[in-house]
Amino acid sequence: MNRNLVFLFGLMLFFLKSYGQGDGPRAYWPAPKGTSILAPIYSHVNSNSSFDNTLYTAKADFNTNIYGLMYTHVFEIAGRTAAAVGMVSLGSTQGGIRDVFEGESKGLADTYMIGLINLYGAPAVNGEGYMKTRYDKIVDVIIGIRAPTGVYNADKSINIGTNRWEFKLGFPMMKFFNWGTTKVTSIEMLPSISVFTPNNDISNGDKLKQNALFNLEGHVTQKLSKILWASFDYQYRHGGRPEVDGQPTGNLINSFSIGGTLGADINPRYGGYITYGGIVATNENGIKGNILKILFSYKF
Repeated sequence: MNRNLVFLFGLMLFFLKSYGQGDGPRAYWPAPKGTSILAPIYSHVNSNSSFDNTLYTAKADFNTNIYGLMYTHVFEIAGRTAAAVGMVSLGSTQGGIRDVFEGESKGLADTYMIGLINLYGAPAVNGEGYMKTRYDKIVDVIIGIRAPTGVYNADKSINIGTNRWEFKLGFPMMKFFNWGTTKVTSIEMLPSISVFTPNNDISNGDKLKQNALFNLEGHVTQKLSKILWASFDYQYRHGGRPEVDGQPTGNLINSFSIGGTLGADINPRYGGYITYGGIVATNENGIKGNILKILFSYKF
């Protein structure tokens, strides 16, 4: 196998861990201004895809564990609800193609940041105003940035870092039924597009580029009791054709995933959920895999 193609299998799985799995159910539900949320997150992914989805084959097998800590703060901009999110992660990954190449990497992963502002349906309110508000339809805009802070070595076939910047533009949309009751239901949709700067430091001094990647994430959540809730999750991704020095190295991404989430609102401060899902439809020789995600949250 061409050395460049072998090397590309080992660039970065952390991208798959975040955008590949989606932002998750209830990620953009409204909250009172002044709210802060601290959320430790664990994710495990098993996939045949390279770390940044630039190359994939049925013969590849990667296993990755990511331990993240996410902080969210809700505030006000021009009377609208706004939020800033930051996430730092540590991880370990190992895998490859048997008898072709195998490797592992561990350490700091890339830093992820999101800025959000509401466009419709969620004016900024304090805690008392939040209790009185009956949310119906909400539309937000988000800008996400992934900074190349993770461990990266061009001479290694496996890296937890990406060595490139990534920018995401999305429009979270939500429709609520029975807000303020123990039977609240939400229909959530997040169309987004991600663009990437080149990785100018891969083997032999080559340059990796990847075309824009479109993502459509959706969730239908249902409150089951005062504490428990559940969600049906889906995600469609299309695009992201990679190139090395201007030459295509693999197919574009064309995959559809489904999954389920079980969550608990233990009290107004503590909550969490567990998600499991996988790719159920893909293009020929396309990306396959599954993911387990566990999140706890503390509001203050």
